[in-house]
Amino acid sequence: MDPFFQKIRNIQKKERSTGILSEIDNEFYEESSKYLRKLIKSVDKNPFSLDSYQLHDAQRIIVEICEKREFKIISSALANVQKSHDIIKGHSKEHWLDTTPQNTTPQEEQLYTDIIKIILNHRKELMENVYNKKEEITETQINNTTNPTKEITSKQEPTTSDNSSSKPKQDPLKINNIEEIADLSFITNQIKEEPEPKLNSNDINKIFGTEPKTEH
Repeated sequence: MDPFFQKIRNIQKKERSTGILSEIDNEFYEESSKYLRKLIKSVDKNPFSLDSYQLHDAQRIIVEICEKREFKIISSALANVQKSHDIIKGHSKEHWLDTTPQNTTPQEEQLYTDIIKIILNHRKELMENVYNKKEEITETQINNTTNPTKEITSKQEPTTSDNSSSKPKQDPLKINNIEEIADLSFITNQIKEEPEPKLNSNDINKIFGTEPKTEH
């Protein structure tokens, strides 16, 4: 079996079996690219050769290796940002951001750094928008407190008649002063308790249905 094909098969198994990056050479991607170009040239010359099957399998294996390693690098970058950067306060602990995953190639290190920058910039823009909205609300509240909306002070005065002797209407049941209370004395003077009627003996006999006895 082709030695490089066996090599990528071993890397594939390691990437499948563990959650961390497997150890690969720094020239892995360049070597993979050269290997695939070599197989493609061979297949172009003879489409029915065994190299066509090997090309298909090699492409599938290399693609899987790349995708699994990308997923691990992106997950590591996101996890380190979440550990180091507070999305509300915005401060960061740089030692987490500098923790590059082990067994990365130069290309993968650049990918990790780029993802860190993208996530941090994304968070910064989000927090700037939130803080700007908070500042706008705060300024509006301050303006409303220090410079409240002026109310209309010029109110229409009630129109008065030219006749100065006219008096405002009063509630007939409302007593305003002592003089009016004195004017009500004639009412109390006219109210007299009527004496209770006195009953004589004849009225009593009528009530109880008895007639006085007459002597013959």
